[in-house]
Amino acid sequence: MMRLWPTRGQAADTAAWAAHEQRADAVVKEVLDGRIPMHVLGPDSAWVSDWAGRLFAGPPEVAGSALMLLVRACVRDRLPWAVTMCLGDISWRQWRVPREDSFVAARMVTRAPDAWHASWAFTVVAVLLSRTTASTPLSESEAVIVRDVIASLEHRANLRARERNSLRSRLLRMLPNPAPGAVDTSAIVSVDGWAAALLPDLPTSAAAEKVNALLRHLTTANGSKPTNKWLAAAAGLVEDDDIARVLRLMLERLVTADPVTRPSAYGGCVPLVLDVGNTDIARAAVWATIPIAQAWVVPTLEQLAVRDIRQSGLVGWLSGDKVPNACIVALGRIASPGAVAALQLLADSTKHNGFRKRAAAALSTAAAASGLSPSQLVEHTIRTGGLDHDGTLTITAGHVTARATVDDRLKITTRWQTLAGWVTRPPACASAADCNQVKRAVKGLKDLIRVERRRIEGLLATDRSWDVAEWRRYHLDHPLTGQLTRRLIWTFETGATRTVGLPVDAGTLRTTRDDLPLPSAATVRLWHPATATTDEVSAWRDWLLREQFVQPFKQAFREVYLLTPAELETRTYSNRFAAHVLRYQQLYALFKERAWVANYLGPHDGGYEGKARHEFPDARLTAVFEHFQVDPEAGAFRTDLCSTDRVWFFRTHDRATHAVPLDEVLPLVFTEAMRDVDLFVGVTSIALDPN
Repeated sequence: MMRLWPTRGQAADTAAWAAHEQRADAVVKEVLDGRIPMHVLGPDSAWVSDWAGRLFAGPPEVAGSALMLLVRACVRDRLPWAVTMCLGDISWRQWRVPREDSFVAARMVTRAPDAWHASWAFTVVAVLLSRTTASTPLSESEAVIVRDVIASLEHRANLRARERNSLRSRLLRMLPNPAPGAVDTSAIVSVDGWAAALLPDLPTSAAAEKVNALLRHLTTANGSKPTNKWLAAAAGLVEDDDIARVLRLMLERLVTADPVTRPSAYGGCVPLVLDVGNTDIARAAVWATIPIAQAWVVPTLEQLAVRDIRQSGLVGWLSGDKVPNACIVALGRIASPGAVAALQLLADSTKHNGFRKRAAAALSTAAAASGLSPSQLVEHTIRTGGLDHDGTLTITAGHVTARATVDDRLKITTRWQTLAGWVTRPPACASAADCNQVKRAVKGLKDLIRVERRRIEGLLATDRSWDVAEWRRYHLDHPLTGQLTRRLIWTFETGATRTVGLPVDAGTLRTTRDDLPLPSAATVRLWHPATATTDEVSAWRDWLLREQFVQPFKQAFREVYLLTPAELETRTYSNRFAAHVLRYQQLYALFKERAWVANYLGPHDGGYEGKARHEFPDARLTAVFEHFQVDPEAGAFRTDLCSTDRVWFFRTHDRATHAVPLDEVLPLVFTEAMRDVDLFVGVTSIALDPN
């Protein structure tokens, strides 16, 4: 039995416990003396119901005393099943405990050693405190006890993070407003890199009452998304520029905070930027930016999301997915051109299917609000990356000026300005910080080009069309997109006239034979070899080879897959790539690279049957590639080989996922899906399965 250390109020505490023992000791002993067999104590235990029924037949003071005694037993005795079962039955019913006695229980759990059976007591103590103090605010001495309980929660390794955060939030709401001029930072746990970077500056960032008002509101956020009521209250707060500035400080510190080393519960140490105890308030801070129409909001959310997503797999750096998911939700609600561009960059820059899916959902929400399709919305908000129309980006960092130039092959060359002219190396006077700033700008441009190249390649699976004016605005004349547009083949249809060519400049269209004026009125489409004749495809391939013209991705030489007689016979599925044995680890990496979502094969993950899916949003179709673990008995923790099976399609919004007949699948969707599957098989296949 543990020893409860004496405190200044030990005599009063002893008297309180004696009173509770006098009222309910006999009924509690039925649980504590071991007479009840453990096998009768279950969630639907008839004995517990009968015991509680007899208990609540008496005065509510007896039930309250029983609750107090069971909390004490949970802390100092080792009868977890019996005690916790009865605690759960009592805590939500009608009972009565004196206000001062709830603080007796609070002092006791604060001094309790860390043990999993004691974690139940914290939940009940929070209930005790909230009920007994609901009518009257806490006194200063009572607030000290509640703060001690909050502080002790962070050392309870046996409490799950979700439970710990819920208890902290509940207890924080009980605290009175701090004294005038004092900032109450108890909502932020001082254990991680974010707290170390933020807390020294927080008290001086604005008037104390404004900081406290913001922190208090942030602690009231619940759920995976902000409610309209919570957002309305946040909007009222952040109308004050001082409060908006405090919020900006909180998020910018989260972007730039260095990790602090902290001992791990599993041994060793981990670098910690954001502790699980601070994830809820950090997530709420992200949500609170939604009503703010200031220039810093979208760049800060984007930087934070990028950092979170890139470090989400690193133990201890940033805890869980709450903060990046909140950034995605916030950007989708803001839905400005910058926010849409940020969402597209986030969706394309990660292989994490969960983040991709959430970013796509946020884009759909923003598109619906604007009356556009998701692809149109993204197209209308493509960033220029600072490029001039001649493909150059000028970067000024400190006292250094650099110029990044995009060449015909989309390669970026960086040159630095010196007294002798433009050179390939930084000048001697350039500091490391200036050079790093230039490198970050160049990397950002590379990322934008990569994202835009993948977006335009995705148009090959659609039948999108534009009139010439719209196409020129969002493609040919765009500083960034124009770099790709001028190296791709397009079709221009005017009535019965169809012209195919490369737009050399603003007024010239180059065909395989000669140059023509760019039509001033026509319907423009991205050319796909699947929609062209064999002679036309051959002519373009010959021209590209002769001119040594490099395209940003395969277009003229793109593989084409048409329906075969066998696929028309099977009608709803294709066995074209079935019965291959593939290297599974390499295959799963390719799924992520090509944005196919798949369960991970194995007994402890997704089972032995896999279904990789790829969505074609504009066509509202989803392709499915089935595969199976070759030998379920080999390798309990790692699947090395899998066997391929059929490919089929269903309508994306069909929850029953009925297979769509292949002759009803758009030819461009079919050929692009089969091209990916051919890539998977061609790269990872080791054999054909004779069976």
